[in-house]
Amino acid sequence: MYIGILFMGIGLILIISGWQQIYDRYWSREKGSGKLVQDGIYQYIRHPQYTGLFLITLGMMLEWLTIPQLLMWPVLLFIYVRLARKEEKDMRSEFGLEYDVYKDETGMFFPRL
Repeated sequence: MYIGILFMGIGLILIISGWQQIYDRYWSREKGSGKLVQDGIYQYIRHPQYTGLFLITLGMMLEWLTIPQLLMWPVLLFIYVRLARKEEKDMRSEFGLEYDVYKDETGMFFPRL
């Protein structure tokens, strides 16, 4: 139970911190100043919000596992990995080489060792 709560807490922190950094820096492009976010949590992983979602749902399964959760979790992972890859193509077209360098230095969902 405590491990599930820990996973959910870490997941929530990842979602909130990732959203805050994206909101403050990338979404300001509407004002003409949006940029590729490469610091904070994004210094270590490219999709902290998706990682947070994965950890929250894993924590829920550790807390109270049901058959529908067990069947849907791999589907959730598959869908979000595909979405992340699509978003990375969009970022590549928007930021070009700068994104390629960033992508080579950071992990997709977990920090590179």
